Amino acid sequence: MRITIADWDPRPQARAAQADALAAHAAAEQSELVLLPEMPLSAWLAISPERDAALWDQSVHDHESGLDELGEQLGTGLAGSRPVLNAGGQPRNRAFLWQDSRFADVRHEKAALPEEDGYWESRWYGAGAQQTAPLDWNGLRIGFAICTELGTRRMAAACRKRGQKCFWCPAQRRIWAAISGSPAPVPWRCGPAVMSCLRISPIRQEVLL
Repeated sequence: MRITIADWDPRPQARAAQADALAAHAAAEQSELVLLPEMPLSAWLAISPERDAALWDQSVHDHESGLDELGEQLGTGLAGSRPVLNAGGQPRNRAFLWQDSRFADVRHEKAALPEEDGYWESRWYGAGAQQTAPLDWNGLRIGFAICTELGTRRMAAACRKRGQKCFWCPAQRRIWAAISGSPAPVPWRCGPAVMSCLRISPIRQEVLL
């Protein structure tokens, strides 16, 4: 199977042209899935230390509608993370897999939340529920790690225990990750391939699994 790892400019004025370009690329490469960055369809909200509930709600809406539109245009599956409100109405950063016009039941929410300049994430959303079993996508056992989660030993131990063959890691900033079948060159070695999607890097790369 072929997966495209894509950068994404969240500015509304850039959306149409880059969606067209990505659709053409995915068609030419016969991609089955596009891995997008962390919460790609709105500005990075956590750059501000002051949480704005209205901006969060708008981002939730933009991702729900925008990912449907993007997936239909590309004709592929989509993966990444998106802002949500959980069943209790609490904001979370949740991994997603969109395929066949619907979101799969992915039960992983970001838990390693930075509290630093430009990344005031713990002020915008809470630590969420963690994936307890791999997601089966076209016969591939998938695990999610969202950005800063990738470098935790707890995540490494969990992926070994669950027998995951691949991590999908949408991210906001550069982290070490191997886009290959070899272990990730991070302080721990978990074994599966790691695919890192970085909004700040101009990446459009193909991965064969």
